[in-house]
Amino acid sequence: LEATLKLSMLLGERLQAAGLPQKLDVLAASALASSNALAEGNALRLLSTAALGILGDELTRASQNGTAFVDVAERLLFPPPPPPVDDLTVRPTLDWVLFHRRRTKRCASATPQPVPTPPRRYQLFTVRAKSQREVDLIKQALNGTSEFVPRLQRVDVLDFASGAATLITPNDALLSDWRGAGPGNTLAYAAAGTDVGTDSALTGPRLARVVRAIAPVTPLDPTSGAVEVLAKVPATLDIPGTDGIIVLVTLDVVRLSFQNIYHVTLDARTNALLSKNLLDEIIKQPLTIDLGAHPFPDGSNTFDPAVAATLNNAYITRGGGGFPADVFSYAKPDDTSGGDDALILSRGRAIANAVGGSANTVVEKHDVEGPWPVGPTSPVISIIVVQPPAVTRNALVILASLDGAHFPSPDAPAARVKFVNNSPSDDALIALAKSLTPNQPVRGVTLAVITPPVDTDANKRTQEVSNALVATGHPAPLRMVTATLSNKDRTELSRSGHKIDGMDEVIFLEPEGG
Repeated sequence: LEATLKLSMLLGERLQAAGLPQKLDVLAASALASSNALAEGNALRLLSTAALGILGDELTRASQNGTAFVDVAERLLFPPPPPPVDDLTVRPTLDWVLFHRRRTKRCASATPQPVPTPPRRYQLFTVRAKSQREVDLIKQALNGTSEFVPRLQRVDVLDFASGAATLITPNDALLSDWRGAGPGNTLAYAAAGTDVGTDSALTGPRLARVVRAIAPVTPLDPTSGAVEVLAKVPATLDIPGTDGIIVLVTLDVVRLSFQNIYHVTLDARTNALLSKNLLDEIIKQPLTIDLGAHPFPDGSNTFDPAVAATLNNAYITRGGGGFPADVFSYAKPDDTSGGDDALILSRGRAIANAVGGSANTVVEKHDVEGPWPVGPTSPVISIIVVQPPAVTRNALVILASLDGAHFPSPDAPAARVKFVNNSPSDDALIALAKSLTPNQPVRGVTLAVITPPVDTDANKRTQEVSNALVATGHPAPLRMVTATLSNKDRTELSRSGHKIDGMDEVIFLEPEGG
């Protein structure tokens, strides 16, 4: 039976206006039916099986369970033979038929029972190598290029569907036996071989099934792990009653889980973004410094001392240091490779400790809002929140009459006040305000900085002076001014014996309203 396939495409008006025909033939093919196409060992069946394997690999990479897809697809594409039918069908060939009961009770010939194709059986071996050098020697021995004799351990006999890569042995049973063999935490090398000629093309896909099946316990090393099909089964591993072998060589490797860490100095903008958990915006701010990606041992919440020292150095030299007020950690959505909430929180505490935090450092895990940042490769990002360094201003606050310049008397009420972030650090200002008598009213306040320019927060400090006056029962000043200390004011301060060494500014309390 031969079939012809022709695929054509109808073109739109724009393409036709460009001179192309209304219909464009894309494909023409002839297909010839083959009763042998689905037979085991047929090249067409092998190609179809390989194609399903490729699709399965892509689905697995996309976290779509490609193994299950391939198993179902192979059963649909290559179904087992139908069961035999015992019913006898009588088809008359003439208009009249005489039926005469025979002496036997059965009016049918014996139906031959199809012999089911047995599954393919592969002996699974493993060895826990002590080094990469031993892994290489085992690989050479299996390929016949070394006299090294590996001490392989039998794990299980695995059943595969005949003519397919489908693993019949239940995954749970395989994983149970695999754990019982005591493998290392990393699969360094995997090999399979068979002497059944019609199965050679299926050996690789069968090996891939087993590698994926044990991955929850022993994943393949993503950088140096090797998977190969052996040209033949070594004579020493040819077990009677089996069709092939699978050898898995494991290693104990210290796996690392990296975490991107950022130093964020708090200001109005970063505070607003942090409150909304907009991580993508936070790491783009000018006050955000990338401290790099730092590793934890897989499953551990403890830094290696050298890693902790590296992080601390980056925190000081790149980020500028400061006390870590908070450590906020964010896990990438739908990615559990960074650990559960408890592990993420405990790692946040380790980060805080590495950069000089204390029990007062708040450590929290937040859910990210908005898009995940492009650039950081780790599944968890931690933000170290640092309060901006305190701004200290030392001021001489003094009562002085105003007449073009300020004229303090030698015994004028005065106090040296330390402002931290524009607030008095002690009660010196309040004590000065309390000492003022009703004959010493304050109707105006002038803050004169000794070194220009006047900072943008100067008015906050004049307001603190006004607040102190009101709090001690005085009226609020009528006028508040900020300026640079004039030479005349500097001279009068010196003449009256009021030193301004070590001061950043002079705050004049003026009895005149101006």
